[in-house]
Amino acid sequence: MDSSSIRHKNLSILLAEDDPSSQLLIERYLLKMGHNVSLANDGKEALEFLESSLFDLCILDMQMPKIDGLGVLKAYKTAFSDNPLPFIILTANSDESDIKKYMDAGADLYLNKPVKSISLSNAINSLLNRNSELELEQENTSIDISYLKSFNDQQFLDDFIDKFIESSRKLIDDLNVSINDDYESFMKIIHSIKGLSGNINAAGLRQATITAETIDEIEYKNNAHAYVDMIINELSRVGKALEQHASKRYKL
Repeated sequence: MDSSSIRHKNLSILLAEDDPSSQLLIERYLLKMGHNVSLANDGKEALEFLESSLFDLCILDMQMPKIDGLGVLKAYKTAFSDNPLPFIILTANSDESDIKKYMDAGADLYLNKPVKSISLSNAINSLLNRNSELELEQENTSIDISYLKSFNDQQFLDDFIDKFIESSRKLIDDLNVSINDDYESFMKIIHSIKGLSGNINAAGLRQATITAETIDEIEYKNNAHAYVDMIINELSRVGKALEQHASKRYKL
């Protein structure tokens, strides 16, 4: 799915951003994508919106007056734990320890400022794919290994799953290494993972790789962690789906 296809799904989005120029620019990006946007100028306003209205997504700046982004995120997750609203965090600070606090608190993705239209579109797109694939997983259609099971040979199936899990673990390690300013390696690994997804018709994993393949080197340098996290999450999800067909258990 390319970034333009996201226009076919209109989302109700809360944008919590205190800088007027950033707010104006990001709002314009979102409106151009076809989404409906509500604006919060600080953390207190953001929580009031979240408490009184239903949204499909919240885009939340880390640094805001009255209540910072982390405070908003924690308060929402505590009060509305039964409503899995996705959060994209905006940050001008790429310090990994700070970002980890947000991800541990329940954020789904983060984007570095200044935010570009393509990176925002890809981030929202990946969340839509993730939600879609979760629904497919609940229907047990997230992967298709019917042709593997047609051999009626559990040992063969176990051997295949062993090799898939082994390859996935290596690719995850390689992806984490590629974050360190190695765009060419990153793209080669993404291509390998796309091929791996085809062996079991893992639509979500394949779509995640297609999304990652659209980024240029500048976007990679700004947001490599977000794309790597997206791919690793899909690999892990596929591994768990495969595990249901194995005679032993794995940890991916």
